[in-house]
Amino acid sequence: MFYITAKRLVSIFFNTLNSAMGGHLPPFGCACVVIEQEGKYLVLERPDGKIVLPGGFMQWQERPEQTAKREGYEETGMVLEIGNIINVYSGITKRFDDMSTLTITYQATVVGGTLRPTDEGHPCWLDEQTLRARMGHGYAKVIDDYLVHCQRPERIGIAVH
Repeated sequence: MFYITAKRLVSIFFNTLNSAMGGHLPPFGCACVVIEQEGKYLVLERPDGKIVLPGGFMQWQERPEQTAKREGYEETGMVLEIGNIINVYSGITKRFDDMSTLTITYQATVVGGTLRPTDEGHPCWLDEQTLRARMGHGYAKVIDDYLVHCQRPERIGIAVH
């Protein structure tokens, strides 16, 4: 509950500052991961019951793939190897207690660690059918894009230096 309250307060502060600056601040940069293993997806069940993919906001001087790896570990306890970019998604909101985001979504695989709950939620593995039934409709596009990504013979990664 603390995480959700803190995020809302930060959103209100940021949106107030953005309004004072005439709406010229960029959206927040985020990264998240799709992790599939044996037909199940690693997700986070938040305290409010919502199911989300592991991920979050970029920190100062952090590359998106570093964010994906860090957030994946922080939210699930799993050490990840970050793969190629699946897609980039914009989350636009007009709510003053929420933030607009630009999220880079990566494919990732588990290379170590142990599942453990955090203040942000409880990690769990869900099959695709359960995942689609429990996630918000915006995540269906991410899962669809991931499945298309897996079928491409040439997975193209974008190198950032």
